[in-house]
Amino acid sequence: MKTRVLTLVVLSLALLLSTHFALKFKEVDPKGADNNLLELELPREIGNFLKGNIRPIALSLRSENFSIDLGVQQNGWWWIFKPERTMANQIWVHQWIASLTRASLLRTLGPEEWDPVGVEDSFDVKLYGSGNEMISFQVLRLKSAPEYLYFQLEDGSAIKAECSVPPILPKSMDEVRTQRIWPFEMPAITSLTYSRGAQTRKWSLVNEKWTTDRLAETKFWQNFFKKWGQWGSTSFLEKHTPSAAAIASWKIEFISGEKSLLELFRDPIHGWVVQYRGRSIAQVIDESTRQTCFPEGDF
Repeated sequence: MKTRVLTLVVLSLALLLSTHFALKFKEVDPKGADNNLLELELPREIGNFLKGNIRPIALSLRSENFSIDLGVQQNGWWWIFKPERTMANQIWVHQWIASLTRASLLRTLGPEEWDPVGVEDSFDVKLYGSGNEMISFQVLRLKSAPEYLYFQLEDGSAIKAECSVPPILPKSMDEVRTQRIWPFEMPAITSLTYSRGAQTRKWSLVNEKWTTDRLAETKFWQNFFKKWGQWGSTSFLEKHTPSAAAIASWKIEFISGEKSLLELFRDPIHGWVVQYRGRSIAQVIDESTRQTCFPEGDF
């Protein structure tokens, strides 16, 4: 009888434990690859961010040789605010943030056991969430364990993680800037005026439709507006000073009352170059983009 009772107790205990661990494993993402592999006790906001539960609306990256501040505009597009002001490469920003949230978190290291030696590279991260969250941490990689990432928190502790696509700082601003010639969206604009030589043509946005000062709209311009935003540059030129007068230009007027002037130049070394008046950065474009965006003849 005692043996039978003991057997029942053991079986009941085993069943209880198996149920306990099953519940534990159910708390972990069944896909398993993009969240915690272990049930880690993380500070609430960093934990929520790394689990993808916080929507970032601003991002600052700092290292000895590189710094950048980005933020989300009201239309949902990411923009660079420092060291310059322009639209960001949306794919780069989203992939960079995803590289953090997809990290597999392995373990936490308290301040007493976290003593990084032989740091191969590191940079500071500040993230601001849509719910007024502010998260600050440092990303480190050690020479002794380059396959791991460490998120060092402000209290001196750290999180050890694995990441299939590790977040790294861009080598230059070229990676982060958008290549779009017009780094803004149509709804923000009230009018566009194209000028080349003595000819000009103006479009105004009326009741969400573009109207022109000419009697009839041509198929060329209809196709142009359909593909608005697709035209991009092949490279950037830092601190560019035009060596001759502009060949053509686009005057852009915004709902906010601001105005911009995009000018076309022929550079003796780089070929076709476009540059916004007052901006030191220029964009190199190919002949096909030049023909489409800065046409000649009777337009």
